[in-house]
Amino acid sequence: MLRLCSILAALVLAAAPAADARSLTAHPSLSDERLAELRGGFQLPGGISVTIGVTTATRIDGREILRSTLNLRDDLPRVQVLADRADGAGVVPVSVTADGAGLMTRDGVVRVRSATDGVRVDLSGEAIEVSHLLGGALGTVVANSANDRSIDVTTTVDIGLSGVRPDALGGAAIRAENLALDATTRLIR
Repeated sequence: MLRLCSILAALVLAAAPAADARSLTAHPSLSDERLAELRGGFQLPGGISVTIGVTTATRIDGREILRSTLNLRDDLPRVQVLADRADGAGVVPVSVTADGAGLMTRDGVVRVRSATDGVRVDLSGEAIEVSHLLGGALGTVVANSANDRSIDVTTTVDIGLSGVRPDALGGAAIRAENLALDATTRLIR
């Protein structure tokens, strides 16, 4: 997990484009309570705080059916699962125990299963099977047996660094580009 975090941090340091200010204000702000649920992190020596969150969402015909979020808090992974319970509220957090009984949702049964170095969140429905893999590796598998569907899967990685001073990084900023290139090459293979 720490290796994955290091690779992601290197990518952010080296390749983060400047955000367009207009795109940041186009979305509603989240409350501090909601942000606390979506973030995870750990402390590095020298007072540097690293927060990491990975969210994978699957949509069918524009409607989100499953969202899985992995956060690293105090070096412990925390998974949150959101699904459409068909009560008009859209995707909302659902309570699913790892390796326990599944929960029926609008689109099928949602289960969380322990996997090597992480978890697998599954949704099994009438004409759709979705698996989100979260942990040491990230991935999504979708099996669709229906016709004329638009299926979209997005994975968002949020990394934040706070408490960073130029003297705390030393020469790391100079090497960040090479680390990011190397990490990207390994991820593609």
